[in-house]
Amino acid sequence: MQHALHHLEHFFQGLINSKDFWQAAIVTTVGATIAAAIGAYVGGRMATGAALKTQEQAAKDQRERDAEADRRSIHGTLRAIAGELRVLQSQALEHQTKPFEDHERARKSSEVQLFPFAITHTNPNRFTIFDSNSDKLGRIQDDHLIEHIVSVYSKAKELVDQANAAARDFERWLLLPEGDPEKAMVRNMLNGLEAGIHEGLPNFRSDVDKLLNEIDEYLKLEKSELR
Repeated sequence: MQHALHHLEHFFQGLINSKDFWQAAIVTTVGATIAAAIGAYVGGRMATGAALKTQEQAAKDQRERDAEADRRSIHGTLRAIAGELRVLQSQALEHQTKPFEDHERARKSSEVQLFPFAITHTNPNRFTIFDSNSDKLGRIQDDHLIEHIVSVYSKAKELVDQANAAARDFERWLLLPEGDPEKAMVRNMLNGLEAGIHEGLPNFRSDVDKLLNEIDEYLKLEKSELR
């Protein structure tokens, strides 16, 4: 037994003192360390790459959702503007056009000077949808449509301003006594305002019709893209 132990002790001492043993041990240790480092590096790069791809896809998906939400928002805004224009067309333009035309025909055919057209005050708050959503118009992907919407509403507000100016002057005319030179002056002002409104209404109605058609076409195109 002691002989065997002595033999083993001699073997290990020889192994420890062997230059080849330590070279092999160093090479093995260094190789394992390098392999582990390379594995960690490659694995980290793969994990980082996968994480970046996941983040990029998530960002892309979010952008697509935002774009779709924006298109739906613009779609709703244009529908609301179209509804406001149709109400303006049916309740204001249609009701005003015929009385203007009747009075203009009577004025031209009469041998005596008629009363000025009794224009009543028009509520300027007819453009609440446009006014509250004007900041969204720039997101419409059609420059011509944007310009047409702004143009039509500008003309509508101008007509309302003219009508309200005529309404104030008509009230002023009623209060002035007959024979007052100012009454004749106000009458002439009212005749001029009436003529301007009478000429502007048909063109404006036609412009509104064209704009409504353009909005409908745009909405159809956007609706097909949202599907």
